[in-house]
Amino acid sequence: MDKLRDYIYQGVTYHATISFKRIRNLILKLGKKPYEIKVSAPYLTSLRSIDDFVIKHLPKLLSRVKPVAEPFGQGYIYLFGVRDEFEGGEKEAHALWKQKGLPYLEERVRHYESMMGIKEPYKVRMRKMTSRWGVNSKRTHSVTFSTFLMCFPKEVIDTVVVHELCHHFRFDHSPKFYALVYTYCPEYKSLHRYLTKRIYEGPNHL
Repeated sequence: MDKLRDYIYQGVTYHATISFKRIRNLILKLGKKPYEIKVSAPYLTSLRSIDDFVIKHLPKLLSRVKPVAEPFGQGYIYLFGVRDEFEGGEKEAHALWKQKGLPYLEERVRHYESMMGIKEPYKVRMRKMTSRWGVNSKRTHSVTFSTFLMCFPKEVIDTVVVHELCHHFRFDHSPKFYALVYTYCPEYKSLHRYLTKRIYEGPNHL
């Protein structure tokens, strides 16, 4: 069974998934999500040995990665794919993303619900999430979106709206699910790359 573990380097927390496999050596690589790393370890490797390995090799791994922009910083914030002036900290940034983003998300959810023939409207929510962009809850009939999503261009945000609403019909990530996603968002693959690469500005920047 995989193990989850966090490592802090230069003040940043990296979330690690440790998988035990029939291999000889430890392997460290970046995950697809921001601040995510993957560790493959031989069976019976101790966590202490894995910790030592990650601490030793993480700086070298990160040095080969092209730096990405932060969603907000001193004097600026990204909102709907545009870098705007901003004075405030993390709390204020998430409050602004929620204030501006919730009305947009509600409108887009209703738009795609109409296209897809979803008769019972979903509750639309937002909260700070660092491991996913959106969540569809069958239990509460709600879709929840990460406040960080509001950094990206609107057409990129729409890919997540479509993705989560398609779970209304298929609660998996099978080929049939993605066929449905591409029905309503033909540019899904190219637009979704903005999320995986954390590129906040418009199409000319990809």
